[in-house]
Amino acid sequence: MAEADTLPTDPMGLLHAGYEALEALDAEAAAVIGRRVVELDEPAGFELIAQARMRQGRGDDAVAAMEQAVSSASAGWSAWNRLGVVCSETGRLERAEQAFRRALDDSSADTSAVRVNLAMLCTRRGMTEQALGWCERVTDRAWEATVGQVRAGALAAAGRWQEVLEGTEGLAERLEADAGSPMDREPLARLCGLRARALAHTGQGEQAAGFARIALALRATCDEALEAMREACGERTERGRCYHVLVRGRWHEPLEPGGKAPIFLRTFHVVADAPEEAVRFAMDLEREELRGSLEAGKARDEGAAETGYKGVTSCSGYMFQPG
Repeated sequence: MAEADTLPTDPMGLLHAGYEALEALDAEAAAVIGRRVVELDEPAGFELIAQARMRQGRGDDAVAAMEQAVSSASAGWSAWNRLGVVCSETGRLERAEQAFRRALDDSSADTSAVRVNLAMLCTRRGMTEQALGWCERVTDRAWEATVGQVRAGALAAAGRWQEVLEGTEGLAERLEADAGSPMDREPLARLCGLRARALAHTGQGEQAAGFARIALALRATCDEALEAMREACGERTERGRCYHVLVRGRWHEPLEPGGKAPIFLRTFHVVADAPEEAVRFAMDLEREELRGSLEAGKARDEGAAETGYKGVTSCSGYMFQPG
């Protein structure tokens, strides 16, 4: 975190610094900056605090921050929308719907953003047709990639894998032509991951693994792609363990012109039958151009795993260090 005397003193400057801290994976620094923004009577600081607490797995604190934000008579649609998001992601589904509908009541609301969130809420509730209906009501083309991902997610949650495949036809050609704007990269990664899962569920394991790797190249932590890789591999365990694996390597190119390719660290959580197998799963997930530089520490046993597919269940992004 930047030293206190180097931070901006205006609310908007502080917010920018706070979101930069989030991007740098320093959630606690972001929360501290968010509190400073709130002290300057800028309610947007609550949204920064809430996002930071969600990154830390502190859902109750995130909800508390947003409930405080909407308690003000001046709370706008953005605060209600963020309250809906954190409630939806922490299982408070009725409160989430109330918040999203309050957001829609605001004439200045970005209705497309709120309707996308309502579609995701309906998916969590198992209300597939309602989720698809909210997707149809999103009219802003800037949300096209996100809507495609949310629609596919709703179909996937209902096990309608053939419809997922039909809805993602032509995805490879689109990616080859243009991976989309930075805003599109995350939903496109998830869309690739969902197509990969659909391929795995329809017996097309090799193609599933290929799309999963495309998704991970777009977003290294894509949950849908990780799940697809496990399903495509198809190795199940009755006695698996959960392992934590730290991997170190060198990036394949400099991050800045004229610079040196940096060292990176990544952490992986893996279900496997033995520590050596856990390391193999983590290393195999890495990009081809990085594999020659990889080193892994000893896998740390974190306890028994539930019966299911072996493989990487979650991982961090790339944490770069000077090389």
